Order: sequence, then C-alpha cells, then structure tokens
Amino acid sequence: MSRQKQNLLYVLDSFSHRDVKRWKRQYQAISAYCWDHYSYFAHQRSRMADALKTSLLGNSIHLPASFITRAKRLGISAMLPVNTKELLLNTLLREDWRIMPMQFDIPSNPQILGQLAHAVGIEAILYPSVKTHKKCLVIYPENFQQASAYVEIEGDLPKGVDHGRIDRNTFNSFI
Repeated sequence: MSRQKQNLLYVLDSFSHRDVKRWKRQYQAISAYCWDHYSYFAHQRSRMADALKTSLLGNSIHLPASFITRAKRLGISAMLPVNTKELLLNTLLREDWRIMPMQFDIPSNPQILGQLAHAVGIEAILYPSVKTHKKCLVIYPENFQQASAYVEIEGDLPKGVDHGRIDRNTFNSFI
C-alpha cells in the first residue's frame, strides 16, 4: 500500500478592525436589549407577586362584624381570613383539611389554592403530604396545551400507564 501525500488546507478568517468594533457594538446592543427585556418582565412579576401578597396576606380582606356575631351566637369561633405567611402555610398543610369540604360542601384552602393555580395556567404543584411528608405532585393536564413545560416518568412505566410524558403534544391523553 502506498502512502498518499496529505494536503493541509489552512483557512484564515479575514476581517478588519472596524468589523470587530461593529460586532462589539452589536453584542452590547443585544445584551442591553436582553437585560431590558428581563428587567421589564421581572418588574411585572414583582408587581403581580405584590398584588398576590396583598390580596392573600394583606389587610385588605376583613371579616364583617356580622360573621363574628353569628359565630358567637352559634357557639363557634369565627373563621378569620388568612393574613400571614405562617397562617397560610398552616392552613394549606393541615391534616384535617377535609373537614370543611366533607361537612359543609365548601372547598378548603388547599383546594382553593389548587383552583387558583389551575385557573392561571400553572401546570403542576409539588407539595409535601400532610400524612407521610413525602412529595406529592398534582398535575393540571390541560394547562400543558400552551406550555413548553413537561412532566416525564424516568425509567420503566408502572403497569397500566400508557404515556410516560405529559406535554403540549400528549396532554389530551390525560384528560
């Protein structure tokens, strides 16, 4: 076998000092745009978070005196609105969260939070079980329709599970 001579080809870019300056200005302009874009939406998220905090935890929700009077007449304590983060967390993670739905057919705070999350398009919520303290996942399949998010089972699928991934293409299979 004869050894063939290998030709090497060197390609060098050619550009001027002006090109480098132009690229730098373009990079700076794009970088400024990206930061302005991020800042604008960070500000919007901050305003939404503030509004949510005010509506959930602010002093904007008051229990009318008539409810307090009725509760006293019935010999029960008045159910005051949630107005601190600690109280909100306590009401969301109560072991007896089923009492109100079962006895009076009204949703509990965890159910109300779930309804709000579903209504605003949140795809899923990961939370600790009040019984076992293990992680639980609630998934709202229809909220994946317009989302880039997905939830996927890693490894072998459990028996009876046909789809290991929920995303914008498969969400209908879970409804």
